[in-house]
Amino acid sequence: MKIEKMKKYAAYAVGFLDILLHSTLLFSWPILTQIYKSEGFFSCQNSNSSFSESCSESSQDASIARIMILAVSILGPFTFILGLARDYLAFGWCRAICFCVLIFSYVMLAFAEPGKSDWMLYFWILQFGSGTTLMISYFHLAKLFPLHQALLIGFFNVSSDVSSLIPQLWDTLLKTSSISLKSINLVWALLSLISFIFGTFILPWHNVEVQTKSVETVFDLKTKKKSLLNSNEESVFQQFKNNLKFLKSPILVFYGSSLIFGNFAVTCTLSLTNFIVEKKISKLNLTEIYDPEEIVSKFNLIRPIIAAIAAPVIGVMVDFVRKHILKKSNLPDHIDLRSMILPYFLMTFSSLIFALTISIDNFFCLAIALTCLSLNSTWVYVVYTTGMEINLPGQTIGIAFALCEILGSVFAFIADPIAVFVLEQDNLELFYASIWSTTFLMILFGLLLPSIAFDKTCDCLRKIDEPRKREIEKQFKNENKEEKIPLDS
Repeated sequence: MKIEKMKKYAAYAVGFLDILLHSTLLFSWPILTQIYKSEGFFSCQNSNSSFSESCSESSQDASIARIMILAVSILGPFTFILGLARDYLAFGWCRAICFCVLIFSYVMLAFAEPGKSDWMLYFWILQFGSGTTLMISYFHLAKLFPLHQALLIGFFNVSSDVSSLIPQLWDTLLKTSSISLKSINLVWALLSLISFIFGTFILPWHNVEVQTKSVETVFDLKTKKKSLLNSNEESVFQQFKNNLKFLKSPILVFYGSSLIFGNFAVTCTLSLTNFIVEKKISKLNLTEIYDPEEIVSKFNLIRPIIAAIAAPVIGVMVDFVRKHILKKSNLPDHIDLRSMILPYFLMTFSSLIFALTISIDNFFCLAIALTCLSLNSTWVYVVYTTGMEINLPGQTIGIAFALCEILGSVFAFIADPIAVFVLEQDNLELFYASIWSTTFLMILFGLLLPSIAFDKTCDCLRKIDEPRKREIEKQFKNENKEEKIPLDS
């Protein structure tokens, strides 16, 4: 029994470490922008650059920002393919594909040269896709500890937030030592290979469910002569057809919309952070007092710290509500949905404060806006990932995440022309309009969650959500039984 407990702890620890090392692009684009600008990518000073026709600092910012926006936009199809692998093959196969792509992307980035091969920075798109999918695929490991599932998902998000400090380390090394950006990328390619090999000996090969009692690695499966596929009885097409009834749920629409609008606001703002801060400081005539680059640098350092503190808050709320309701003799319907109402309210309130303060030309308001951006950069994903893992059946999680990411990618693609327009026109009005629009839509779609949670919705939506509801109720009945025994037994 103690061995099984240690194997669970080890599996979660490996997942935490892998997310820390390999999801750096998700929240660290501002510092990477500074690194690539200082290295001279897409710069007018590089006369051989194919991107130097319309030379200006804004064109350099726009070219680098486009990589981030394209990475988010193409993420959907990427996660859909890997989601199929996760749901209908096995978590182990999905992880293997992610690491192969990750290693390839780091190697290609290592050979990018300013002015000669600026286009090779677009391999960050592969790094973003594989790193983000790897992060999402690890969330199911929190089910090894059912009564603390939401909190552990929150800590996984903390790992992703803290990983944004890694490019800060890269920047420091580039400025204070003789190490090159090429060497850094090659080192991380090697770390990716080591992580893959090491994790293969510790992580479960198959997807983890709430009822999973032991961790079986690929070697355990081979020893017991078990299949490396999730199911040998049905084809991938038949499995997808059987699970389609869960994917029709309006809850998937709700979390898809929260990701679309929340992610758009965060992504668009992060890609324009340098420009926004410079614009605000200049307009307030504070350039002699405050250095915009120093403010952005401090923001990049403080943001993951704020995010790391804020992420577990959501998990604590969700787990507390779930445990409190599970102690009742007569369990109400939609325990899973009710536990997500307060976290979504907090995220939406933070978005509203951000939209208000970023629209005001005041240094104090700018500080509040950057704080809310730090909160939302983690809360959007914590609420989204926690809700998806808790509110949807485990056998559909990979595809469900992929469908939401596809919708989010399509919407995020709009951020590219917006960012380019803002930088070229040297005007933030379109940015403000975009932020206010997405905030309003988050509030509007947010009404869907409590209406279903408290059965105040129409019969049509209630009927569509019924299969998901019945499947999730089985999970909560199992959790209620496990409540009286040690969590890790």
